[in-house]
Amino acid sequence: MSKGFVYVLHNASMPLLVKIGRTTRSSQQRCNELWQTGVPTPFQIAMEVFSPDCCELEAIMHKEFGEVRVTPAREFFRASMGEVCERLQELHRDQVERLVSEYLPRHTIVPTDLKVDESHLEDLASVIGDHPENVASAMGIMDVHEVYPALCRWRDMAGVDTLDEGGL
Repeated sequence: MSKGFVYVLHNASMPLLVKIGRTTRSSQQRCNELWQTGVPTPFQIAMEVFSPDCCELEAIMHKEFGEVRVTPAREFFRASMGEVCERLQELHRDQVERLVSEYLPRHTIVPTDLKVDESHLEDLASVIGDHPENVASAMGIMDVHEVYPALCRWRDMAGVDTLDEGGL
């Protein structure tokens, strides 16, 4: 098991591609190294997660997106950045939940607060190409018609089919 980061990178010079990789150092260091390889514009981090087993998580991501891999020897994929980031987040959570269930069998991960995690805002802002403060401000003016589709997607992902008190 190798702790480290699994990341999704994008590059303005390759708008239809994302890079899914891993590092035991920092994702930013890896971006800087890739910038030295002669690409016209620097890579940007769309998302990164700290994984208890970055080799395993990267391999699962590569397998999941294998059909859209540009070439077998490279880590570039012709896929939607949003889809790749969403899947990385899901697989990372699954990986951590497996560890919790193995090492703490009577425990479960339960979200307890109703605030937006700052790292989620930063990830979203990075994908959009804007500042987290602007994304938070935009979220503050969203109406029910803008929020409801995302809520429905979340319910599908979470397997929630009924509303709790106070729902729509």
